[in-house]
Amino acid sequence: MNKILPEMPTLTGEFYAPVMPMWLANALRIFSLLFSLGVAWLGFHDWSSMPTFAKVIVCILAPAFFLISLSSKKGWATYALNPFFLADNAGMYFRHKDAFTTFIGNNNQEKKAKSKQWLFVNWTNIKNIRVARIITEDGNAKCAAFDINANEEEVKAFFIDDLADKKPIQTGMKAVCFYYQALPSPSKVVAQLQAMSKPNQQTYLREKYNRAR
Repeated sequence: MNKILPEMPTLTGEFYAPVMPMWLANALRIFSLLFSLGVAWLGFHDWSSMPTFAKVIVCILAPAFFLISLSSKKGWATYALNPFFLADNAGMYFRHKDAFTTFIGNNNQEKKAKSKQWLFVNWTNIKNIRVARIITEDGNAKCAAFDINANEEEVKAFFIDDLADKKPIQTGMKAVCFYYQALPSPSKVVAQLQAMSKPNQQTYLREKYNRAR
């Protein structure tokens, strides 16, 4: 059975946590800093001749990107420090879709608590791990997908199910997308998880832990 956890689990031993490389997060922080300084310089240089809407854009973009560049734990760094899912020998753990949503006000305490939840799904409830395509506003994009044995509430809270290549599933499982970031690529994520779902198959993680013993 699947299980909803109140917060991110602490895993020991062999586990997989795909995140954006830290070097890329730092590069994006530097880009954000340069972009904010460039926008501020252009705004200061041409302030008197700029229309009102352009001044508003400068006043929003410059400080926003500047603050993003300063944070070592938020902004771009979030994608390098906080994985969208975890996997170990028991199964997979998925972050709530609202985890990166900001809730303001005391009336949103319940939503804040739900956004911290994780869903544990054992390997027996996961089938057909594959690279698929997800429907986005810009068209189709690659994602890591699988067929899962889960109820409607779990799918709605923890997964994206708008797959462009969805096919009818006779077993009653649901086809969902669980990862669609650029780095690591969905194909690498799928390859690692396909190996982890087979206990006797060697993966680079198992090789790493065997060498460490």
